[in-house]
Amino acid sequence: ELAQLEMAEHNAWYGADSGGFDFTAFDSALAEVGAENLCLRVAPTATLLCLEWPVDRLWLAHQQHDPQHIESETGPLHCLVWRQDDAVRLERIPAVQADLLNGLFAGENLARLAALDKDGDLPGLLRRGVISSFDQQPGDLIHA
Repeated sequence: ELAQLEMAEHNAWYGADSGGFDFTAFDSALAEVGAENLCLRVAPTATLLCLEWPVDRLWLAHQQHDPQHIESETGPLHCLVWRQDDAVRLERIPAVQADLLNGLFAGENLARLAALDKDGDLPGLLRRGVISSFDQQPGDLIHA
């Protein structure tokens, strides 16, 4: 699991820049085709990990050169790794947000994502650059 986290960190640092989210184009597309025909896209630098061990705490302690007592909690633990403002970010997230991110990674449409967004996390994911773009999907490919 630590190797998976290291690979996610590597991908976040070296991944392609996605540019900023085009809110003007998104507003137009939403008005034109509706939430059922839009999919939000995750930034290429983002990775969602489901861990059985607290390797995120080990990784952070190593990065900060601050050995600390690592609690022996067990999973599932969900971590989001992404790049924001030229820095790699690592955040442990609750299961409900992991469900939303799984929907994002799976390409669920905006209407479905809204139903999954129990805690109102979509705006924060947009602000932090985890969501980088959107696509219109053809009507016959609408996710249920």
